[in-house]
Amino acid sequence: MLRTDEVQQAASERGRLLSSGWSISVGVVGWSIGGGHGPFAPSKGMGVDNVLEVELVTADGSLVVANAEQNSDLWWALRGGGGSAFGVITSITLRAHATPEGGLSRGVIAWEGNMCTNDRQRLHNILDGFAGWSLRRDERWSGLVFHTLAPALLPAPIPPCGATWHIFAQCKLQSLHFSKPARGPNRRLRRRVHGPGRGRAGWF
Repeated sequence: MLRTDEVQQAASERGRLLSSGWSISVGVVGWSIGGGHGPFAPSKGMGVDNVLEVELVTADGSLVVANAEQNSDLWWALRGGGGSAFGVITSITLRAHATPEGGLSRGVIAWEGNMCTNDRQRLHNILDGFAGWSLRRDERWSGLVFHTLAPALLPAPIPPCGATWHIFAQCKLQSLHFSKPARGPNRRLRRRVHGPGRGRAGWF
């Protein structure tokens, strides 16, 4: 299986990047033909948008090449229509994109709290603030947010008002403006939604 980290490494050595998923251990072929959502989707397209050609062995044993000009119906079906249902893929050609002049920035922001009165309101403030902040970003921005119960992250005992919560946000940005540590957006975000209590953030 060809993994994301392998193809991104090869592309980066040539000043290019591929639209890929968030996890570097994901297989490139399955991710690409299965839809392919990831951090570069807003600006570079999803995985299926970047499949230029596929070579596969069909059920009758034929080796077939499918692209926009040749066997185009199969090419369209392979791009998000359940590619493994049509044959065994032996080769795939993906579009490579020039690496942004300013490089890429990745940020991780995390907050935790409990469901007591103050922290419960803080939870809502964080979610609303992060959503509003992300909606004002352009296509160079992409992010994921996870909101989970997280008792192990908080000191014992668990507060009498019940459950604890944890929010983890991961962001990627691309542009000349963000080529240096992107502290500006992070400062604005923290000032707006952090509030009292525990929280941490970092850009790298």
